[in-house]
Amino acid sequence: MTTQKTATKQQGHPSQAQQAPVPASGDLADMALAQLQTAVQQAMGAITTIRAALPNPTRLTTEERKHTGGKLKNGEAAVLETVCDVAADPKWAPMVASLADRDYGSDPNSFEAGLLKERLQRVAVLGPLAQALESLGQDISDTALELQELSAQPARDAYAILETIAKSDAALSARIKDVIDFYGAIAQAALKTKRAKKAAAVQAMAGSPAAAKA
Repeated sequence: MTTQKTATKQQGHPSQAQQAPVPASGDLADMALAQLQTAVQQAMGAITTIRAALPNPTRLTTEERKHTGGKLKNGEAAVLETVCDVAADPKWAPMVASLADRDYGSDPNSFEAGLLKERLQRVAVLGPLAQALESLGQDISDTALELQELSAQPARDAYAILETIAKSDAALSARIKDVIDFYGAIAQAALKTKRAKKAAAVQAMAGSPAAAKA
């Protein structure tokens, strides 16, 4: 597991410096709970600051993200900036004037190559931040998955033993009632799905050409 340690050097006025807690092992997954709660509160505050600095970002739906034409090849944005420079040149601008209504700009009578270039330049500025935040989000998500992996199965094994004992121990049964109900609902849902799939398979078989001939 890759470990990223918090830098100890603080920037700015000493009274403004707030050193985030660092776990003894250097791993986020091993940070003491109280330290983790403090660190997360600081991180959430930083996220609030980031959102305030970058207001109203675009949010695509899953379908829009899947089919967007904004996915460029590596290095394509840079070469498209060159295209924009040439298209803005008075010598060549008349050649692309017919595209005036396709630049999503504000002037329907002009191909706004400068505007297109500026958009691409914004991508160059936002890109590193998006990658850094995505990487951080993945690291935190993976840490949570690791913690769940280290905890869930042993706890399930313990539940299997306790659930058996609870059948003859009313006090224990009451103590873990919510757990019994939780896994009972999952089992019932799985059984319902299994029966529905079986019924659908039987119906499909009954309607097949082979069944019709029989």
